[in-house]
Amino acid sequence: MVMVHIDCHQNAIRRSGGGRNVDEWSKASLHNAGAKCNVLTPIASGTASEADWAAAVNRYQTDLEVAAAVPPLCRAIVFVDICELIDKFVYFRSFSEASQGGGRESNAQYLAVLHLLALSLPADDLPTRNARHRVISFIMTELTVESWREQRLDVLRAALSDSATEGRDSTWESLRPVCLTWAFVDLYFNDVIPIDSDDRLEWLQTHLLETLRKTSAFVKKFDEEVATLGSVEAFANKMGLCCYCYT
Repeated sequence: MVMVHIDCHQNAIRRSGGGRNVDEWSKASLHNAGAKCNVLTPIASGTASEADWAAAVNRYQTDLEVAAAVPPLCRAIVFVDICELIDKFVYFRSFSEASQGGGRESNAQYLAVLHLLALSLPADDLPTRNARHRVISFIMTELTVESWREQRLDVLRAALSDSATEGRDSTWESLRPVCLTWAFVDLYFNDVIPIDSDDRLEWLQTHLLETLRKTSAFVKKFDEEVATLGSVEAFANKMGLCCYCYT
């Protein structure tokens, strides 16, 4: 992800050379460290007029349709993007291979933008295709950090049970993706978005800049303290779990 203000994006395009034969995204990449740009994602800050917000969402839909065959924009579609982002993060897949720019920190920050966008769209059924994505869905459904804390162990138990149903064995290598996905959600709630208001969307809008700043420390903690764990026992100790709660 490369985050730029819309005015900066438009000014960069106007100032760029190449004339009419150079498209918008080629011009934009010159001002974004060579990163491949192909979509403007609206940030649901709650400050735009209804008309401006509708125009931004329509522009986003148009950009998506040019880039790939996509259905009409809805919360479920954005949730799929969130799942793909967290999957890449947990599996340490490259974020920059296709985009020619952007790493773990900037894409983790992009989660805050997608989260706001999804919650600003009408609620619908979320496509939870596997145990990991069912864990991620709690980012979309939990109202406060306390409600997450009250059921975090139950969510982990259910995810591991789902994983076993999907045919995975009980080795750490097999359980690791589900455990790290759960740890991602757990740390994200506790360290990045400790929502303490029933108006979740308003809280996230008010704390957006703080969320982006906290994400840097979150990525460092996840990569250095969680992703490096090498056993079920180490994971349980680090996350403050009882070994018997998930065996």
